[in-house]
Amino acid sequence: TWTRIAGINNSIAHNGRYPSMAISNSSKGDISKTTGVFSWPQLNPGSFGFLGYGADQPLGSGSVFAVEEQGPPTYSSQVPCWADDATDNVFWCADNTDSTTINVFSTTDFNTVDKKSPWLASEIGSGDQLMGGAARNGVQYIGVLGTFETETPFHGGWSAAYAKSTDQGATWSHFKVLDWRKVPALAKFDVLFDSKKGDAFVTYNGDINVDRLNRVHLLLSVRDTTTNDSTGNVAVIDVYEDPNGNMGGNIVAENLRDNAYTEETLTPSLGQMGPCTYLATDQTGDVLLAQWIQVPAGLDSAYNDVFVAVKSINDAEYSTPVNLTNTPNMDESSTHLAPMLKTNGNGSFTAFTQYTYGPGETGPRWDPATTAVSYVAPYTFNATVGVNEGFTTVNSFTLDQNYPNPFNPSTIIKYTLAEKNNVSLKVYDMLGREVASLVNGLQDAGAHQISFNGKNLSSGMYIYTIKSGNFTQSKKMLLMK
Repeated sequence: TWTRIAGINNSIAHNGRYPSMAISNSSKGDISKTTGVFSWPQLNPGSFGFLGYGADQPLGSGSVFAVEEQGPPTYSSQVPCWADDATDNVFWCADNTDSTTINVFSTTDFNTVDKKSPWLASEIGSGDQLMGGAARNGVQYIGVLGTFETETPFHGGWSAAYAKSTDQGATWSHFKVLDWRKVPALAKFDVLFDSKKGDAFVTYNGDINVDRLNRVHLLLSVRDTTTNDSTGNVAVIDVYEDPNGNMGGNIVAENLRDNAYTEETLTPSLGQMGPCTYLATDQTGDVLLAQWIQVPAGLDSAYNDVFVAVKSINDAEYSTPVNLTNTPNMDESSTHLAPMLKTNGNGSFTAFTQYTYGPGETGPRWDPATTAVSYVAPYTFNATVGVNEGFTTVNSFTLDQNYPNPFNPSTIIKYTLAEKNNVSLKVYDMLGREVASLVNGLQDAGAHQISFNGKNLSSGMYIYTIKSGNFTQSKKMLLMK
């Protein structure tokens, strides 16, 4: 059950949009020790340009807190906030419309606000979108989608990166681009997914969080443009990097409807939110929960449901996606997720998810200019934690049978490595001719998987062979078109 305890800002209206909220409670005390932190882009007054921020201390008191920052610079529409997990420091940041600089703000009491110097303009290039901020063990992280220079240019020019600060935001590292194409399981995706077609803007999705092993996770929506630049396999992926620079990643969900997020005049979010990718973790960073929206398999209409999948740091893959809403005639395309999971004990966790819809509406669409209701619900699940330090331990090499088999045209091949080594995974026809090289490079010990697409091959039997050190194994698979 949910009870409204106070109006934000003592219910005094503010000329802002797209608000962000974080909860600060470093002492782990009760509600009296808890601060609600808010930030938002403030209109100036007819368009974006100003910035608003404030706090409710303690949370639920309805205190008047709003502060308006008029610049310069001219602030953009992305103003995420977050709370440090080790101190009472809270942060918010904003990108700028007149340059690719980023401004970071912090405070402990909201009486004195520390506005950091703008930073890293030269690294971003021509454009950027803030994904958000996160903290782990007193280190601050900011995730950005932007036009970074990379060794191998990304299709479309945009990629995903993060920067971190170890001194409470006073200085920041250079941006590190996480090139998901270097992860074998993700190599087929070559572009961030622009969910709103035919306009002059990019509409990309992403979120950032950090696990207990200090691995920075970026949850992204991406697309495979092998066929052409307008269509292709749309997926939600998690790409991450550990403190030693080792990268990994997973496909969380794929084969999302490419055209399911673009009906601007009909959807609650005006076609601006795309797959709504969000990533939450528990307090210790043992468990990750990814959330997104997609049209359920088998439905033709663009009515998106809310889906989640779970992965602990002990798991090689995310769990099978769960449809939380399962409403075939409604479009939950205005969706959010609290970035912190509740820990219930004994491997039980609760996520708090939310979507916006018209009051009493159960039909496919509602007028986005009318009143909206925020529907919030807990989702409780179990996850295995505390088994190891987050890396799958195996004693032998294995090559699994592909699934599905027979397949048309895609299938998944899974394998495990007993040690870090160079790996070759190739596909041959029955005459011994190589038709595909799926993996060719150094990989860590543990479980791996790769997708194979046989759309350009003829129906028939094929052989896939893995080689790693002295280990060699082959299996057959059947392509039926």
